Amino acid sequence: MTKEWSQRGYESSVLASRYIDFRPKPPARLADRIVEFLKEKYTGDLSVCVDAGCGSGQCSLLLSSHFQKVLATDISASQIEVAKSRNHPSNIEFVASPAEQCPVEDGSVQLVNACVAAHWFDLPAFFKESDRILCSNGIVAIAAYVPLLEFVHPTASEELGEAMKLFYRVRLRDYWAKGVSIVDNEYKSITIPYEDFVREVFYVDECRKLSDLMNFFSSWCIYNNYCEVNGEAAGKGILEEFANNCLKALGSTQEPHEVDINFKFKYVLLMAHKP
Repeated sequence: MTKEWSQRGYESSVLASRYIDFRPKPPARLADRIVEFLKEKYTGDLSVCVDAGCGSGQCSLLLSSHFQKVLATDISASQIEVAKSRNHPSNIEFVASPAEQCPVEDGSVQLVNACVAAHWFDLPAFFKESDRILCSNGIVAIAAYVPLLEFVHPTASEELGEAMKLFYRVRLRDYWAKGVSIVDNEYKSITIPYEDFVREVFYVDECRKLSDLMNFFSSWCIYNNYCEVNGEAAGKGILEEFANNCLKALGSTQEPHEVDINFKFKYVLLMAHKP
């Protein structure tokens, strides 16, 4: 297949609803580490954070407890409308705006954050805009979890991993948009253009029902690209194939909503201070 996929499906109202319902919430330690790094050089008030590519606002919510105001922006009006429709702290303002054009004044922001989003940006333009709006010693922080999950089981970890690889790397491989390769490579191709750039990795333990994982995968743009070509029934079919392979690995005859799956999310965090 030669079609070059985009992430435009991410902007649909259906996928926006799946994002807020099924995407994992970032761990509190992510926001804590970002703020800790910021304070290594910045000593003033934490007045404004920009959460670029905020999606339905999961990371915006985390950051709102650290900053007086969080300006949460996303290019998708559907994502912003869904985010606004849910309860959120009053210090979060959701605005439909591309990451490369932020409606704030020069030097007014302490943090420009992007969580599971930067692989879709025009990065040179994003870094230029971040430099414009950041104050001295403010930071850019870019984070993502790696799509390929690391399963934890006394005897079936390898077989569960093979079920995941079949679904992600084989069934969906022809439907990857360009940005997927960047996050699949754990952001190793991204460098924030400031001198004290750091790259950190940490793991988050999770336990979900197998059906929850299926719902999570249904929120992926590459899954929706697959459905665009092959139909929703075919998409449901490869999700069920993944579930059946997991059940076989576990030796279980239960339904997906009855089965717990333990795994690790691998998070990658890139950060740097503006001089």
